[in-house]
Amino acid sequence: MIKISGGYLKGHQIRIKSNKVRPTSDVVKQAIFNSIDVDSTYFLDLFAGTGAVGIEALSRGAEFVCFIDSNYQLTHQIKLNLSSFKIDPKKYTVIHSTWEKGIKILEKENKKFDTIFIDPFYNFREYTKLLSVTQRILKESGLIILEHSTRTEIQIPEGLKIISSKTYGETSIEFITIL
Repeated sequence: MIKISGGYLKGHQIRIKSNKVRPTSDVVKQAIFNSIDVDSTYFLDLFAGTGAVGIEALSRGAEFVCFIDSNYQLTHQIKLNLSSFKIDPKKYTVIHSTWEKGIKILEKENKKFDTIFIDPFYNFREYTKLLSVTQRILKESGLIILEHSTRTEIQIPEGLKIISSKTYGETSIEFITIL
């Protein structure tokens, strides 16, 4: 069971019908949202899974949230949850796509984001490429929040820098910005 921890949807449950997903823990999600202000921002939930982080951003006042995931069952469930919460469809979009194709779609639409949350599956290995490509849709003063296993070493591509890191058990969170 996943609950929204803040904002106007606080306490609502996010339904999930897949056991193939590892949602961001409540502790990590709370730590992220205690560290940033998403009010009136454009927020991207990349590798969205349950959509819990993006829905949390909407609940806390994000202007617009884009969810991208390659699993159709998960993107369909995100849409069902957003609809059940009666969130205005103009405030979000859900893209069923790989991360690479999803970012290309956003680039073609000239979309830029204040905050990009990235939580790939734990055996993901293309972090440098992912960060480099994602940087193209990040606003100049934007923030990338990368969740990954503490066992994974991350190489930050040129043009980006880590401004802070936090560790919660087996999970690391990197807060990254443009140089």
